[in-house]
Amino acid sequence: MSNFETINNIIIESFIQIKDSISQDSLMYMAGVIEGSESEEELRDQIKIFCTDFDITFDNDSDMDNAVDHLISQLKKKGIIEFSLATKPKSYLVCNVSNELSLDDPNLTMEQYLQFTHSEDPKVRLSVLRTMCPCKVKADRDLLWDRIMQMSTDTDPKVRYQAMHNLCDGSPAWREESVIKTLESMHNDTDPKIRRRIHNILTHYKHTGKWNIM
Repeated sequence: MSNFETINNIIIESFIQIKDSISQDSLMYMAGVIEGSESEEELRDQIKIFCTDFDITFDNDSDMDNAVDHLISQLKKKGIIEFSLATKPKSYLVCNVSNELSLDDPNLTMEQYLQFTHSEDPKVRLSVLRTMCPCKVKADRDLLWDRIMQMSTDTDPKVRYQAMHNLCDGSPAWREESVIKTLESMHNDTDPKIRRRIHNILTHYKHTGKWNIM
């Protein structure tokens, strides 16, 4: 039995009380979420978003928590996932970075700030891109969004992953066309982790019209 079939069986077993409301497409999407998650905390968050967006409801929050607990327990038992909440604190979050630059720095103009995204050092590019995430920058600035989209083709996979994250963590609704076009252009990325996550995001978008799910 393949990993995918094993994951599907575990999902159905864990969500037995609502299994009739979960379509095959939904199962494929959730399996992708499981394979792409970096930590137990991220997985829990993504499953709850999945249930909300796909109108999968439980009688109460306790039933959902129990189903998710059982799902994660079985995934660990079968060796599908190995992370644990205890060993993956919030520092795993892609937007968490120490000693970062700030768009509010009075000593930097916007143009000077964006110059750092052209650094030859991918670590510098990644660090600056993290500070450009919508979870940090609340203003809708064309220069920032244009550069984020450009960085979806960066030579470093970690930078491309962060660009994808930025696009799916609060991008404005009116930018939908350009954001989705950028995400679709990443569909055949050379990095398998990015390809899986892009597939999940675009599948989610196809079924719900939502892409801000990271």
